Amino acid sequence: MSDRRFIYTGNWASTYNERGNTAVCVYEYKETDREWKRIQRVPMEYSVSGLWVDTEKYMLYVSLEISRFQQEEPGGRVLWFKIDRETGMLMPAGQINSFGAFPLDLKLSEHYALVLNHGSNRPPVCGVFADRDGTIRTGNVFDAATLVLFERDDEGNLTKARDFYAFTGSGEIPFFQETASPHSLCRGMDRTEYLVPERGTDRVSIFRIDGENWKISRQGEIRIPKGYGPRNAIAVQGLSSYYVIGEIMPAVLLCKESQGELSPVQKLTTVPEKELEQYKEPVTSFQYPHPSALAVSPDHRFLYTLTRAADVLAVYPLHPETGEMGSPSCHRLSGANPRQLLLEGGDLYIVFQDTETIERVRLNAITGTPVQEITVIRDIPRLAVMDMLVMQQEAGEAENETNYTR
Repeated sequence: MSDRRFIYTGNWASTYNERGNTAVCVYEYKETDREWKRIQRVPMEYSVSGLWVDTEKYMLYVSLEISRFQQEEPGGRVLWFKIDRETGMLMPAGQINSFGAFPLDLKLSEHYALVLNHGSNRPPVCGVFADRDGTIRTGNVFDAATLVLFERDDEGNLTKARDFYAFTGSGEIPFFQETASPHSLCRGMDRTEYLVPERGTDRVSIFRIDGENWKISRQGEIRIPKGYGPRNAIAVQGLSSYYVIGEIMPAVLLCKESQGELSPVQKLTTVPEKELEQYKEPVTSFQYPHPSALAVSPDHRFLYTLTRAADVLAVYPLHPETGEMGSPSCHRLSGANPRQLLLEGGDLYIVFQDTETIERVRLNAITGTPVQEITVIRDIPRLAVMDMLVMQQEAGEAENETNYTR
């Protein structure tokens, strides 16, 4: 019996905090037809900013990119659905306030979940504060950017917020660095360490989670060159290496520890150097090349980056002992505005917002470079995110028993 494959997608409304034609859709690969077919559409009230499959508890978690959980209650929203083990379809199971504005990323452990709220870089609002001496004053505040630790029960439900960390600070580049703007939540060197790149402060904060005492503690940081605006990071324990892409500047950095500090030791561009010279737009323009995603192959041999505007996939060979990046091989993609990539079974799946497609890129197993690009799903307006579930039939199992893996 062959594997059964499901893709879950989410899209955006036209603006933040406003209802739109948004939904989470479920697609199944039909072996007989050799194509992906939509089997379910679950309407959402607002923009879907992220979704994540839990292959152990058979749940799908979805974040909505809003700053008000309810009309009179500030906060974003995280929902979760049970995944039917036979059909891959979704059944609503719960929702919770994300305790911050515009949740973007989520990571799961057995008994807790971490939710990252991006916050806002739009005009500030009036906040009222009481100083220690009792003086009441006003000040400008933005919507909260936070990392929140939630308790999680045995079935996978998020039950209670137990701790949080609030991000502060800014940089000098308009729009991109008006607030801390943390964008992604990444695993660190072990199961309790997490990395959060902060675009506005040019640093990657390193957190440790104490699951027994329900505490988030900031352990340190990686300082990134000024104006790079880090967006995504990956820690590779086998190479003792951290890789970081800057959303503002089209570059990927290799970071290593030296004398107790983590800092960049190598920098390569995510688009060809000659091509960069042709861009006349300022870095604040969305027409300038901005990296959007980062991944490392499971065998740690290759690193992949996506860059918007240039619509380029770059492949970097990695030195097996030092983790140093070799010269990249850059490939022009057929879609426009790539936002996310997912490695699955020797293929890359890439989400394109502007062309409203998901492309499967077949990779050469020896060189790690693309050999074929095929559109697998199309026509999802303002497509933003995806995740995948592969149901594998183990040898010797009965036909009605399914093992779920990623």
